[in-house]
Amino acid sequence: MVTRTLGLLLLLTSGLTLCAQAQGDFAPRGSLVYVRCDDVSGALRKLGGPDWIKQAEDLLRLVPDNMDQQAGGIDEARRFIDYLGETELVIADVMVRAPHVQLIEVTRLKDGAPTAFSESFVEDIKRRSDRELTCTPTELRTPDLCIRIVKGLYIITIGGAAETHVRDVLEGDTENSLSGSERFKRWNKSARGDVVAWADMAAVRNTVEKMGEDFDRGVKQLLDFAEWQKWDQLSAALSLSNGVQLQATLTMTEPLKRLGAFMRPPGPCRLPALMPEELLGLAALQLGADHEATLLEVLRVVHDVDETSRPANLERQISWCERRIASIPEDIKRISKDPDLTDEERKEWIESLKEQLQNEKDELARLKAELAAAAKARPFEADQSLRKGQGSEAEQFLDGFDDFLNTLGVTRRDAAGALGAEGIVGVLHLQDPARGRYDRSLESAWFVAVEAGGNFDAVKNRMLDRLLGRNLPDDLPEKERRRLTQTAERMTHYRVHGGEILTDSRGYDDWAMFAGHGMVGFAASEYVAHRVLEAANGTRRMDTRRVTGGLSASKLGWFDLKALFEGLQNDELAYARRNMYPTDWLFDFALGLPAGAAVSVQLDETATAISARASLSGVRDLAKPLEMVRDAMLRARASEHDELELHELSQGISRWRVHHKAALAELDADEYRKLVAALAPEALIENAFYEPYDGLRSAHDPELAERFDAAQRGREYRIGRDKPADLSEAGFAWYGLMPARWPAPELDEDGEPRREYWYEGDVRGWVVAATREPWQAGGRLVLMEWERDLRVRWMHEDDFKALRTANGRGEFTIAEHDRPTPQPPEWVQWRDLRRQGQHLSDLREHLQMLVDDARREGREFKPDFNGGTIEEFMKLLGREASEPERGEYPYNLANLRIWTSDEGVFARETSGRLWAEAAPKGVRLSWREQ
Repeated sequence: MVTRTLGLLLLLTSGLTLCAQAQGDFAPRGSLVYVRCDDVSGALRKLGGPDWIKQAEDLLRLVPDNMDQQAGGIDEARRFIDYLGETELVIADVMVRAPHVQLIEVTRLKDGAPTAFSESFVEDIKRRSDRELTCTPTELRTPDLCIRIVKGLYIITIGGAAETHVRDVLEGDTENSLSGSERFKRWNKSARGDVVAWADMAAVRNTVEKMGEDFDRGVKQLLDFAEWQKWDQLSAALSLSNGVQLQATLTMTEPLKRLGAFMRPPGPCRLPALMPEELLGLAALQLGADHEATLLEVLRVVHDVDETSRPANLERQISWCERRIASIPEDIKRISKDPDLTDEERKEWIESLKEQLQNEKDELARLKAELAAAAKARPFEADQSLRKGQGSEAEQFLDGFDDFLNTLGVTRRDAAGALGAEGIVGVLHLQDPARGRYDRSLESAWFVAVEAGGNFDAVKNRMLDRLLGRNLPDDLPEKERRRLTQTAERMTHYRVHGGEILTDSRGYDDWAMFAGHGMVGFAASEYVAHRVLEAANGTRRMDTRRVTGGLSASKLGWFDLKALFEGLQNDELAYARRNMYPTDWLFDFALGLPAGAAVSVQLDETATAISARASLSGVRDLAKPLEMVRDAMLRARASEHDELELHELSQGISRWRVHHKAALAELDADEYRKLVAALAPEALIENAFYEPYDGLRSAHDPELAERFDAAQRGREYRIGRDKPADLSEAGFAWYGLMPARWPAPELDEDGEPRREYWYEGDVRGWVVAATREPWQAGGRLVLMEWERDLRVRWMHEDDFKALRTANGRGEFTIAEHDRPTPQPPEWVQWRDLRRQGQHLSDLREHLQMLVDDARREGREFKPDFNGGTIEEFMKLLGREASEPERGEYPYNLANLRIWTSDEGVFARETSGRLWAEAAPKGVRLSWREQ
C-alpha cells in the first residue's frame, strides 16, 4: 500500500499533467478522459493568490498531526511546485480489478526544476513503505504505480498498460496516441482555458459495457434513461483569470427523445426580474407551450423506466425469497434439537416457522407470476378505461391527478392551458437572529411560481368556486357538496394590491396560493406570497445584475453563498446563546468574502447539444478565503485552549470540595460564606489542589495573540510554556463560588432527588470565573456553578451581565422572558400572529361564555384588559393568581387588549405595526385588512 506521504506528494506535485512532444501523444487511443492545463503553477497562483503556498502550509500546520507525519512529502512538493508547467492527465481505462484504473499524468518541468528526488525523501519513502517498492533518485515504483523524472518530464502512471504506452511515446512511437485522432484534433484546436477537458462518450460506453454486471445497476439505469447511447463527446473549459468560470458542452449524435420533455430551446428568463430583493437563491426554466403533452411524456418516461427495470427487481426479490425458503427448514431442525427450550416453546416456535415457510412459498409463487407477466413491457396508457389491471405508479399518479382536478371543476387540459411558458423556484433570505432556527426559516421561505396562461382567469374562478363553496352546480352530489362546504370553512381568500391570496383560515398551516401580475404560485408562508406579489408589482425587486451571465439561458440557477453562510453562522450563534454552548468555528466573512460569493449556473439546449455555464462571482482567488479559514481555525484552537483552562480550574475546585467535605458540612451559614469568600485560584494552587494548565491565560486575549500564533506554528498549545502557575497574565476573572449552600433538592415520589432540568433559553447558574472581556463572538467563556456541579459555558455579553447582576442579588436564575431580545423580524411577527389567531379565538370564546353566564345570572360582566400582569390576566379569567405552567398562556400580555361592545367580546394582540384580532365574526389579521 502506498504510504500517506507518497499520496500527499502525488496530490501537491501533480495537479494536472502534460504531453511530451505534441498534445495528446501520451494519451492512448480510446482514452476515456483527457484533461490539460497549460501552466499548473500559474493556475495555482491564479486560484490561490500569490501567497497560496504559505497559506496552505499555515493551514496544514493547524491540522492535527499533518505537518509531523507528512513533513517529508511537503518538503519534496515545495521543491517542485513552482516548476510545474504544461500538464496532461489521462484516464485511459477503468477496470473491475486492481488497480481499477489505467492513468497517465505527465508534466513538463520549467527551467531550473530539480532533476531528481531528494535523498532524504527517497530514504523516508523507503522507511515508511509497507509494500514492495523500488526507489532511485529519479524513479519510485510499486507493482501498479510509477513516478519518475525523465527528459524534463514529471511522469506518473498507474497500471501496466499505461506504463507501456508512456514508454513507447518516450521512445518516439505515437502511432497509438490520441493525438492522431481527427476528433481530438478538431476539439484541441479550439480548446481554450486555464484547464480544458475532453471525454469520448463512445469510449466511456465501451468501458461500462465491458464491466458488465460489476457496474452499478442503478447508475446504468439512470444512464439508459438519459439516452447515453446518443451521447457523442463532452468538452469543458475552466477559466481562472477573473474568478472561476466553467463551460461544458455535451453533443449528441441524434436528438434525445426521453429527455425531450425537459429540453427547451434557448430563450431569456423573465420571472427572476420580478422577484423580491431578499432572494437567497432561485432556479428558473422555460416550460414550453404544450404542458399536457409534457406531463404525459414525463409520465411515459417514468413508466418505461419502471417497466424495463421491473423484471430485474422481481428476479432479485425472487432470489431473496428462495434463500429465505431454503433457510427455514434448517432453523426448524436446529430448534427441534435445542435443549434450552421447553416442549411448549419448541412446538410454538416450529409452528410459527412453518407458517412463515408457507407465506414465503405463496410470495414466491406471486413473484414468479408477476415476473411472467412483466416479461413483455406494456406501453403507457393515459386512459384508465383502456387499461387492464391496476396500472403502473406513473399511471396511478395521473389517475389521482385527474381526480383531484375534477373535484376542482376543471380538466387536465384546462389546467395545462392556465399555465404559461416559464416557471421559477426560489427561497427568500429570512432570518430570526434571536431564535437560532435558520433551517426552519428556510422551510418557511420557499415559493414556486409559473407564468399565467391564456385561459387562467376562467380556470382560476372555477377552482375558487369549488374551494370557497360558492356557485356550486345544482346537480352536485350532496356528499361532495358537504365536503366542499367543510373545505370552504377552512379557507381564507382576500385581495392585495395587484393580486389575490388563498390560504388556511385556522392559522395552523402557514401556506398560501397566490395569483397576480401574470403569474400563479404556491408559497410556504403567507408572508412570502405577499413579498412575491409586491415585488412583481414593482416593490423592492431583485437586482438581476447579481446573477453572473445574465438571464439569457433557457434554464438558470443562482445562489448567494455568502448570505447563506452568514445566515448559518448567525443561526449557530443564536442557538449557542439560547443553550450556552461554547462557540468553536467562526468565520469573518467580511474579511474572506468582501465582494460576496454567489454561484450561477446556466443551461441551453439545441436538438443535438446541451451547453452549461457555471461561474463563481465575487471571489477572484482563494487568498482571502484561505486567510479567513486560517483565522477561524486559530479561534477554534483558542476556544479549545480556554475551555481547558477553565476545566482544569473546575477540577481544582472539585478536589478542594472533596478534601473538605466533612468540614464543610459542619459549618454554619456565616462560616460557610466566609470560607468560600476566601477561596481563590491562588489558594487552590498554594494548597496543591490546582495546577494551572497555562496560568489562566486566555488565547483570545488580544495582547497574547502573537504569542499564541507563534505557539501554534511551533506545534505548542501553551502560551506561557515554562510558567504555568504564574497568574500575572491571567485572562480570566475570578468571581468566587456561591456564598450560600445550594437549596436542598426536591425529592420525587421514590424519595430520590428530583432532577432540575436546564430549559432551553434559560440563563441559570452562579458565575465562578469568566474571561475578562467578551472576546468570543460577543460573549465570554464562563465557569458556572449549578446545583454543586461546575460547567463551562459560553454566554452572550448581555446574558453574562444580567446573570452577574442577579448573582449580586443572591439569585441564580434568569428566565427567558426576563432577557432582553430584539424585536422579531416582520416575517416572524406575521407567522406568530397568524398562529396566535386561533389562541385568541379560544380566549374570546371563553370570555364570551363568562359574559353569557353572568347575563343569565342577572349580573354584568364586561371583560376589559389593556396590558398587564399574569395575576391581572388570570383574575379576568376567574382563576387563581398563581404562576401558570410553561406555555399554558401563549400571549404577550403587554401587547394583549380585551374589550367588550354591543357585538360581543374582542381580543387583540399587537406586534409592532401588525395585529391579530378575534372578533365575534371570526379572526382578523392586519395585513388582510389593508
